[in-house]
Amino acid sequence: MRLADLPRVLLEMGPGAGRRGPTGAAVGPWCRSWSGGGVALIVLCLGVYLPGLWSIPPVDRDESRFAQASRTMLESGDYIVPRIGSTPRLNKPPLIYWLQAASARVLGDGPGDDGMGEWGNGNIWVFRVPSVLCAIGAVLLTWRLGVRMFDPRAGALGAALLAVSPMVIWDAHQARADQLLLFTTTGAMFALFVCWKRAIGTSPERSEGLRSSGESSPRPLTSFGARFGPVLLLWAMVALGVLAKGPITPMIAALTALALALASRNARWLLTLRPILGLVIVGVIVGPWVYLVAERIGWQTYWTTVYEETLGRSTEARESHWGPPGYHLVLLAVLFWPGSLLTLAAFGRSWRRGFARFRLGNRPEAFLLAWVIPAWLVFEMVATKLPHYTMPMYPAIALLSGRAVCAAAANSAEVRSTVLDRLGTWIWALIGFCGLVVGMGVILIISGLPQPAGQPAPIAIRLCAVFLVVLIGAACYAVFQSRKLVRAHAIALVAMITWCWATLGWVLPSSDLLWISPRIVQAVRAVPSDPLSGRMGEPRVPPVALIGYQEDSAVFLLRGRGVKVESEDIGRWTTRFATGIVVIDPARAPQAARYCSTVFELRGTIPGYNYSTGKQVTLDVYSNRSGR
Repeated sequence: MRLADLPRVLLEMGPGAGRRGPTGAAVGPWCRSWSGGGVALIVLCLGVYLPGLWSIPPVDRDESRFAQASRTMLESGDYIVPRIGSTPRLNKPPLIYWLQAASARVLGDGPGDDGMGEWGNGNIWVFRVPSVLCAIGAVLLTWRLGVRMFDPRAGALGAALLAVSPMVIWDAHQARADQLLLFTTTGAMFALFVCWKRAIGTSPERSEGLRSSGESSPRPLTSFGARFGPVLLLWAMVALGVLAKGPITPMIAALTALALALASRNARWLLTLRPILGLVIVGVIVGPWVYLVAERIGWQTYWTTVYEETLGRSTEARESHWGPPGYHLVLLAVLFWPGSLLTLAAFGRSWRRGFARFRLGNRPEAFLLAWVIPAWLVFEMVATKLPHYTMPMYPAIALLSGRAVCAAAANSAEVRSTVLDRLGTWIWALIGFCGLVVGMGVILIISGLPQPAGQPAPIAIRLCAVFLVVLIGAACYAVFQSRKLVRAHAIALVAMITWCWATLGWVLPSSDLLWISPRIVQAVRAVPSDPLSGRMGEPRVPPVALIGYQEDSAVFLLRGRGVKVESEDIGRWTTRFATGIVVIDPARAPQAARYCSTVFELRGTIPGYNYSTGKQVTLDVYSNRSGR
């Protein structure tokens, strides 16, 4: 099967898509093959991850901090201690900084003629490339895991639902560590499933899928790689997960293994994971960096940082990121749309078939439940909550949901019309409708504003909005009128691609009021150069003091010129840097603004909306009076 067969395959994905026969025989091999399902998933990922990747400016605050630390690492040559300026940034391990620095080295991170970078927007897209690649890798791993567990159609659909979930789409556009964590966790769980299946036995459901698709049973393991490869992959992914975001990957893997041992009342299989060997592998990969960084900054300082980022966040909400128990469960319906259509029913179905009948051998669904439930409960109980914390469980949720959709398409009795099923359907339609209304409002409002040079005409954005109305309507019709669930999801996938191109590719980059930091760079470049620059100890390029407005995107875009200065220090700073430039929010620093108005000359104002604080701001730009 080839990618060219995709249109015919989609036409065949009707109400009988899960039944055996000619249709299943045509779709199954296509979904399993790399030339068919693999290429299609990569194209889908590019369709939702590329829009806005280079046109959306750096986002505050985490992305800008990650990117700035990676740039500092590349420029300084210090690959041991990540820093922003001279301040160490050790709240996240170094792997993402290494990857982003390597991406910037290969793709280029020059300043450009306009100060916004050779690629524009501070070259932020080169720091986002690792996130995109990790997201694609996680989708492909989810697909291959689904093919091992279930019918290939369920694996392909689950991977597609993961790829287009709003949480993954938005995070794939961010130069952060979360997509790297998603990739390492998915890889570790893939290897853990292979190890567990070999220790417990082959799944009857998998055997049924092999028979229905004509694939032969796996041959006995003979080579060293086949016998020990999954164990080595498991511990290598756990170690990389530690270097990506600390204890999350090992925690999820450990909770899954323990849950399976308890459910099956068989803990002996844990010995097949070679835990002693695993600790050695993790120590060899992680230990050198831990030793080097602790020697550099001090063991006590490093231990305090680790404690604050793990136990500290668990017991006390940090940075106002608090949420009640159930926070993540409520958000799942929105952040996993359109895959959340049968998620509630899928968990009920999987519980009956996975744990309630565990000894009957329905093990793939038991494994996925063990992946999701224990770790989910941990994240619900910790004090600090952010929407992306539960994303490492999304691959398992996607596979459960995809399996339920295919089962319902093949046999309506597989997913009975229960309260969970009806509730999930109405919630799904409501989320799609509300998202459409909000999206339509934003699109129509922004499309009516003056567009920057090079942006599409407003008519193009309005046409996308109309197309979205048609798609969402068609998807809801397919669900409520004919129960063609697979077809409804296929339509929703197209809707998500359209939404990405309209919103991320056109609307957000056009929203100048949201992007204050790029306009600061433009205002700074418009200030006439001072004749004293480069003389009498003054820096050749005037530094920029940020007072009141101190978002990290401005520091990143100013490429080292921007310095966060407190209001009470403005006098000392202006004395030291007489040719400097001051960007100040007079509403947050009124005394400093009055001082600057007497010492410096007002060069311009920048109105905008600071989405990090949710407030309107107006910034004043001051410089030395002698500059002409």
